[in-house]
Amino acid sequence: MNQRYSRIATFCLVFFSLLGTNQAVADLTAKDGWVRALPPTQPNTAAFLTLSNSGEKSIVLVDVRSEAAKKVEYHSHKKQASGMMAMRQEKSITIAPGAEFVFKPGSYHIMLMGLTKPLKSGNEVNITLVSQSGTEYPITLPVKSPMDEQNHQHHHHH
Repeated sequence: MNQRYSRIATFCLVFFSLLGTNQAVADLTAKDGWVRALPPTQPNTAAFLTLSNSGEKSIVLVDVRSEAAKKVEYHSHKKQASGMMAMRQEKSITIAPGAEFVFKPGSYHIMLMGLTKPLKSGNEVNITLVSQSGTEYPITLPVKSPMDEQNHQHHHHH
């Protein structure tokens, strides 16, 4: 009798530890990320990156934090009926299974408001994305000047 219970207990331990490991696998990966370097007088900047969801469920991002700024939010740029571009806060960002979500200039981006110190080209910024389920995805992005980006693209076309 005791041996049977011990086998069941072992099975449960192994089964639940496997379940736990599976959840610890990061389904969300970031690539091509950067934060825009601006003059020291600018209190706000933006971060851009591509997120990929390799999991089987949608990942809904509902919060974002960084020690580099007092306030961090997901924003979008959308054309209004008047033809003017307007920036607005997005409460959540959903990345479907197997899909990519791109934060890029003139579109969706991560706004860093009330910078705690000036960000210079070559610095790094730690940002934590937080999903609806409470999973935290820490990422580190390099700070680049918009000039670096133009030079990089210009260099690519030759």
